[in-house]
Amino acid sequence: MGEELFRSAGWGVHVLSVERETVKFPKEEEALAFRLHIHGDPSMKLRMHDQIQLIAGQAGTPSWSAFRAVVNQYESGSLLLFISPQYESRLEEVLRFELLFSPLASIMGINEVMQTLGWFPPFHYAEITQADLRVEKEGLGKTLRITIKDTAGDFSPYAVSFQFTGIHEEKLSPFDEQNRLLQLDFCYEHEAIYVFMDAQMGFGGSFLCREVSMRVE
Repeated sequence: MGEELFRSAGWGVHVLSVERETVKFPKEEEALAFRLHIHGDPSMKLRMHDQIQLIAGQAGTPSWSAFRAVVNQYESGSLLLFISPQYESRLEEVLRFELLFSPLASIMGINEVMQTLGWFPPFHYAEITQADLRVEKEGLGKTLRITIKDTAGDFSPYAVSFQFTGIHEEKLSPFDEQNRLLQLDFCYEHEAIYVFMDAQMGFGGSFLCREVSMRVE
């Protein structure tokens, strides 16, 4: 289920400066990231691939805004983030980090996947080639198994499968001839994990689940 230490965590921060950096991925692709030099809460604990929400400005005023980022690197006083460049001008105004989801803490099998692929891919524009939703024992919800094939060059020639157990409150579109993801998002919601499969076409939707596991096919 993931470590309770990581759930619903949030920390106050003071951003001292922001720098642009270029990060290279295993397939030699490069991406823009932003390094924040910060003074923050000593209890703050973040891991690579953590999905966090950044809050800028004062609540209840027009200056307030919140936006999502992915942690690439964290060390005391410095944080390297992937974030949409449209928020670059707000980064020095950030006052708080809130943890949305920690893949390394809450997805079983992720370490083995990262050893094979070299990273945890974003699954943008990936193809869902299989989807199987089954009812578990009475009172335990449902299990969904999906297989995702790379179409953007992020993790080919491999395929990655996910298993979601204890599914409830699902809102899923039918499996079609073509089933392509725009993105795959996770977020803690109380004791459950909220999963959002944003579909460009075909199968997708959202649900709550108890556990998430993954492996390379």
